[in-house]
Amino acid sequence: MKRKVKKIIAICIVLIITTLILNCINSYKLVKAIYSGGDRKEVESILKKPGIINGVNIRPYVIPPSTPFLAELFGSINQQPLHAACLLDKYEIVQLLVDHGANVNIHNYANRRNSPLFTALKQEHHENRFKIAKFLIKNGADIDYENSKKEVALTLCLKQSYHPERCTKEVKQEQMELFIYLLKNSKSLDVPEYKDVFYSYTSLLDAAILYDNREAVQYLMDNGYYSEADIPKLNGSHSSYLAKRAGLGIFKQYFDIKDINSRDEEGRTPLHNAVIGYKTETCEFLIENGADLNIKDNNGETVYDYIENTLENADLSAETIEYLEKLLELKE
Repeated sequence: MKRKVKKIIAICIVLIITTLILNCINSYKLVKAIYSGGDRKEVESILKKPGIINGVNIRPYVIPPSTPFLAELFGSINQQPLHAACLLDKYEIVQLLVDHGANVNIHNYANRRNSPLFTALKQEHHENRFKIAKFLIKNGADIDYENSKKEVALTLCLKQSYHPERCTKEVKQEQMELFIYLLKNSKSLDVPEYKDVFYSYTSLLDAAILYDNREAVQYLMDNGYYSEADIPKLNGSHSSYLAKRAGLGIFKQYFDIKDINSRDEEGRTPLHNAVIGYKTETCEFLIENGADLNIKDNNGETVYDYIENTLENADLSAETIEYLEKLLELKE
């Protein structure tokens, strides 16, 4: 009897290991096919295998990719197929994977525990970003989920390319439709009375301003989605806040030229704050419109002092460094 039990246990172990290996092999084939261009027929042929071994909900390598050596060795291929398809903007492949049992809420523990929805929304330059997100939500994606960075779909939906003017009207419309849907259906939010701290932003309006999402800012303002703490941000005299946080588009939209050298409670002008926020386009706009680089804040520091401090302590792009160094040349 004991021998029979041991035999059954051994068979079960072999079956489990075999199933796991087959899953990993097929997952590898799926991810490789997706990274090789996402050929629909190739992906379909792999997905025709029985669901228990088609690899749709497993990483190619079971060993956690968080180990430095392994992460470097296997690179981006060690992720679930659905994450790979979302990452590479493969809308049809996303549909195929979900139709064949892919879990729309599976987390990528190697990357901030992002769900496929998060992976799609983070790709700011992708044409199918919002189409994929809508499809995932329609198929049960959790819109209230938080990743390890405390991000939520609502704020990620606000993210856009650094050049929003390049977005087509269709993509912009899809973004706003999804944003409004999330705004009205996210259960984790206390709307419209937002708390003082909204994840890594002071409020949802602050997130929209930070991402230079003009349509979202206008919608939030028109529909009362802001707290009392946000009111100063809507006031043109509070230009220093906008100079530090907003992109040039929103800054110009709400900036009053008479506030060019206005000072906040710390004596900083909008130009001081634009330097703090590394907003080079805003700096250029302010200087072209007569901003004074020699005004001192409450500590006696001019814009030049702020530039020197920023160059010394901040982690800046080469373009930002080049621009700020040119500004220093204006110093008398």
